[in-house]
Amino acid sequence: MADFHLQGTSPCIDAGTDVGLPFEGNAPDMGCFEYDSLIGLGDIQSEFFILFPNPTNGIFSFETEIAIKSITLTDLLGKIVFSKNTSLEILDISHLENGTYFAQIVTKNNFIFTDKIILSH
Repeated sequence: MADFHLQGTSPCIDAGTDVGLPFEGNAPDMGCFEYDSLIGLGDIQSEFFILFPNPTNGIFSFETEIAIKSITLTDLLGKIVFSKNTSLEILDISHLENGTYFAQIVTKNNFIFTDKIILSH
């Protein structure tokens, strides 16, 4: 499986366009994940964050030891299709069309987790 996390020397760090989603640094990063030089998001994601079931029929849960502040779903073109400030750990996205989405979960201490969700009714 490919690793799409940015390296510390990447010109994509702080080179993105602000579209209203949370980001680290002076500007959003270009790419799948925000770069964070202090922590390895991949390690935190696998250790403290589980999204299931995936693929989902519309109801999905996420399990984490860190309090959740918000969740945003975008489609493959980056369009926001769902956004909610919530601490809920179960969400219903059955109103969305079948497809692949990216979930960005922001925790109370501003860690950002990104995961792919496949919706199939």
